[in-house]
Amino acid sequence: METLNATRSAIAASWSRVARSGLRPDGDVEAPVVDADTQSRLVRAAAPVIDDLAEQLADAEVGLLLADRQQQIVLRRFSALAVGRALDSVAAVPGAVYSEQYSGTNAIATVFETGRGEFVVGEEHYLDRLQRFRCYGHPIRHPITGTLEGVLDITGIAQDSQGVLRALVVTATRAIEGQLLLSSPTSHVRLLAAYQARAARSRHVVLGIGHDIVLANGRASAWVGESAAAELRELCRLGPEDKNREWTTTVSTDIDEAPAEARLIPVDGAPGSFVVEIFVMGALPIPRGGSAVAPPARESGNSRRLSPLEAAEVQLISESMERHKGNKSHVAEELGMGRSTLYRRMRTLGLRY
Repeated sequence: METLNATRSAIAASWSRVARSGLRPDGDVEAPVVDADTQSRLVRAAAPVIDDLAEQLADAEVGLLLADRQQQIVLRRFSALAVGRALDSVAAVPGAVYSEQYSGTNAIATVFETGRGEFVVGEEHYLDRLQRFRCYGHPIRHPITGTLEGVLDITGIAQDSQGVLRALVVTATRAIEGQLLLSSPTSHVRLLAAYQARAARSRHVVLGIGHDIVLANGRASAWVGESAAAELRELCRLGPEDKNREWTTTVSTDIDEAPAEARLIPVDGAPGSFVVEIFVMGALPIPRGGSAVAPPARESGNSRRLSPLEAAEVQLISESMERHKGNKSHVAEELGMGRSTLYRRMRTLGLRY
């Protein structure tokens, strides 16, 4: 393995990190194996989803790997014995800590570094021993806090469609995130609902503050840093004697320490939780509409029933189209396929734009 040819930026950056760690391309995976927490909240939320996905893929030569926030593999599923043996040969086993420093560039470790879904295919793997695999990993984020809880990876040793593998994993991670939401404290769920409702209609800085959680919209990250957030948490803790009524106060922001008016709104059914709206002088309004792209629709008259996998593909393509404002070149790149393949899949699925 001399060089990384036609590399993508994420892969190139990973190779650079791994090379600095001292791992040799011709070496073995050096992942330490320690006891895994198989009863964690993540595992409890993910296990039924992954088991269902594994059943759908029973005839495919793929394996499913779940890693927690410590980058430790906590769950593994496969049907084909050849896949199990292949995973064993590269220490992709329950309990293995599969970070880049131990396993190089791959669709578990590198996703933890980039924070987004990544394909790692063949020679894109840093270690020679991993180059037989075609993998896609997707981050699992807590639906309330947004924290990275883990990564779900699908690993194949056959030439399967990358787009289909990605669609399956993205759909599964969303299901896992839904299970994480269901297992969250009721106060967190109510705070999230109140925060989202206020943020959707406000042009100002909006935060959701609970005993052990802070939610913030995009504007908040620019105006409210750690010191201002700490002041707000203290205000919510102390506040007026009647914590069930809305009140207004003045707070400082982290830009030139400019004072601003803040409205603190208690969240029903979540004692000690508040939605905070901050009116910053000179703040630009949040853009509304204008640049949105309508999601792709199925062709009129196309009544063919979609399979679950095709439905997942439709959702995947639709969301990517919205993210990239209809730019099919960017969509194709994100989905790991050529433009012609994307057009062909859209025709097959009856999608138009």
